[in-house]
Amino acid sequence: MHNFKAPIRDIQFTLYEVLGAEQHYQRIGAQEANRELVDAIIVEGGKFAEEVLAPLNQIGDTVGCQFNNGVVTTPPGFKEAYKQYVEGGWPSLAGEAAYGKQCVACHVVVNDDGEKLAGRNGKSGPNLYNIAGAGAGMVEDYRYGKSIVAAGAKNGLIWTEETFVAYVQDPKGFLRSFLDDKKARAKMSFKVRNEDDARNIYAYLFSLADE
Repeated sequence: MHNFKAPIRDIQFTLYEVLGAEQHYQRIGAQEANRELVDAIIVEGGKFAEEVLAPLNQIGDTVGCQFNNGVVTTPPGFKEAYKQYVEGGWPSLAGEAAYGKQCVACHVVVNDDGEKLAGRNGKSGPNLYNIAGAGAGMVEDYRYGKSIVAAGAKNGLIWTEETFVAYVQDPKGFLRSFLDDKKARAKMSFKVRNEDDARNIYAYLFSLADE
């Protein structure tokens, strides 16, 4: 049995009495981030940590991640916990903003019914709907470069969080390493410089995916 209790009061003390979070939000024009809203986020985050994450600590320690035949698997419950994390909208708090700043110029997210879920009119990159967990270079009606096609169709590259993050931070460098080919090229020249932004974008796209 786990007995973890989220340190809600400690977090609140640090935010309000040490860092002066309320005054900070006022100064930067983020008046909507009032104490009531922030406290609600802290409390709900605490519940998620206590009820979903803490019970996984023991099995995480005893089973751990496994690497077999080139595939990494997480302990039982981890995938479901991540799904709850995404469905709860936690990464989307930052992911939607990161997507809006760094992806909309080239990409849209349009579902199978033709509904635009994210983006504007950018079409120089592929539609990113259901991209999380999909094979690389496999969006229909998009003309990919040879290297990304080789990585996906011929070498089994799947867009997990780790591969997605590594790719968007350095598309050409990632493909050259993955394919072991110094001549590999990437049509995507833009780089997401911040790793946290890249992870938040992946989580945001995951949240928009079909069930």
